[in-house]
This record gives sequence, C-alpha cells and structure tokens, in this order.
Amino acid sequence: GIGFKVQTDKAGHIGRNAISGTYAYHLPLASAGQQMHFGLSLGLMKDRFESSGIIGEVNDPRPMELNARKIYLDGDFGIGYSVSNLNLEATIPNLKTFFKKDSTNSVQFSTTYFAMSYILGKNPDILTVEPKLSYLASNGVQSIISLGANARVLGDQFSVTALLHSSRSSSMGIGFKYDRYQVN
Repeated sequence: GIGFKVQTDKAGHIGRNAISGTYAYHLPLASAGQQMHFGLSLGLMKDRFESSGIIGEVNDPRPMELNARKIYLDGDFGIGYSVSNLNLEATIPNLKTFFKKDSTNSVQFSTTYFAMSYILGKNPDILTVEPKLSYLASNGVQSIISLGANARVLGDQFSVTALLHSSRSSSMGIGFKYDRYQVN
C-alpha cells in the first residue's frame, strides 16, 4: 500500500507542518490467516513557535531557535502481526530522534507505541467492532494508555473510531471507503 499525508498540527504555541509518504507491505505467513505487516513513512517536517498571543517578553532566544531550524527529514516505522481476529502492533515514531540524539528538539515526542486489538462480529458485511488497547511512551511526559473501539459498517464502507486516554482526553475519527480508496 502507498499513502500520502499533509499535516498541520498546533499544541499551544508550538506547531508543526509536515508532508510525508508511506509504504506498507503485508506478508502472508505459512499458516493460514497469519500475516506480518511492515510500514515506513518518510517526510519533511518544519517546527515553529508562534509568539502571537503572548503577553510579556517575546524576544526569548529559545523559542526563536525553533523558528530558525531548517526543514528536516523524519519518519516512522511500524510492524504488526495478525492471526485470525487478533492484531498486535508496534511502532517507532520520530526515527530521526530515535537514531540520533537531537539536542535542539525541546518538544516532547513519542518514543514507542504498542497496541492490541481483537475483531468481533459474526457478519463483517454488516457490522464489525474492534476493541483496542494501546500504550504510548513519550519523552519528557507521562506515558498514555488508551482504550477504545473501531466500528465498521457495511463491509468497511463506513467506520467510526473512539478512544479514551489515561491523559483524561479522547480521540474520535470517521472514515469511508469509495471504490479502492479509503479516506479517514
């Protein structure tokens, strides 16, 4: 599989723009129903500090260092295993920081991600529900445990995802499939 992503993210005064491509490979194993999954994303990132809205001294050199950083290459690697209805996943996000200590990166970043899910549903053409438990470790902040589910309707034509996180936040998403394309 091949994917493409354009992202603009903002958390407080710190933002990131990114454009990346993803390649995924699914390898059937000897036993029926078993597969290994591999994915690699690579892209260009640009971090920024937005000083608008700050009351006080905006000439602090530390935030301005973030704006002076050039566009850089980063990526993520993931691996998965599925058998029958069970799925196991592991990811190493932020490969640049994983392989080379980046002393100029003052922003907290994810270091590892693990997840487990199990697909429920007797008739996948009508409704499938997939409960999921995940663990996200990050640099400089407390790790996050998430519990939620993905519901897929009419043979994956429409999906809804909801997760509750130990950080007292939640995530939701929707998706739909048209022909051989999926939009989330």
